[in-house]
Amino acid sequence: MHCIKNSKYLNYIALKVEAITFLGIIILFDATANDSTKIKFDLMGINTGYGLYTYADPLESATIYEGSYLPVNLNWLAFNKKKVEEISFSYSNTALKSSTSKETNLTDFSARMFNFSYGYQRLVYKQKNASFYVGAKLNTYVALRELQYNIPQLNTTHISDNGDMFAALNLSLSSDINLGDNLLYFNAGYSILSYTLTRYYDRERDWESSILFFPTFNAFSFSANYYHKITSRLYLSLAYKFYYYSYPRSGDILITKGMHNQFVIGLNLKF
Repeated sequence: MHCIKNSKYLNYIALKVEAITFLGIIILFDATANDSTKIKFDLMGINTGYGLYTYADPLESATIYEGSYLPVNLNWLAFNKKKVEEISFSYSNTALKSSTSKETNLTDFSARMFNFSYGYQRLVYKQKNASFYVGAKLNTYVALRELQYNIPQLNTTHISDNGDMFAALNLSLSSDINLGDNLLYFNAGYSILSYTLTRYYDRERDWESSILFFPTFNAFSFSANYYHKITSRLYLSLAYKFYYYSYPRSGDILITKGMHNQFVIGLNLKF
């Protein structure tokens, strides 16, 4: 999992998008009340499949952990001639194992993740069968983890809970390609403003907590979705989803990193 080490590459991406950061913010707060164009169609669906979560936090362990899971995703897409809106929710629950070395003291590591986002993008360029949009996306992410440590010296087991909750405003780029009865939709985003509500860590009573903490936060997401028409109202969807985040902990010295890869399939209703 080399991607989890690519913070320098993500910082390079951040520099590239700085020039259009304010464009994304302006588009997000565009006066949509005056947009009289009616929605051409909505797609609302649910999907699941295979997910892989990779996670590293130096406060918890020197190793990198990963675990596969069955994601549950709810999605809504609304298209019209001038804009596209999307709402998505994702839930996952997984057990994590060391991917680099064996840590004998760590006997159990589980994680539950919740992700909710709302995106709004305006049309900036249109070809015959393709449209390109620029806008912004509001994203909230919650990760709750439980670690169980075996302490041989004391012949005891210690359970440590930790978690993160943050929200981010992302610059969002998307496009859709019309394939006749079928549709391709791509979306990519990078965080430009972030807000961490809380982070906490507890291992053997070594407690770290932060309320209203503003770290240097990086998050990058990408999704590719294919919608295949089954009936006039029902579509089969196939998708790949990627999400990466990193931020400092413990005095901006130690960096927490997380990454999701998902391959999912689902059904969507067209309205």
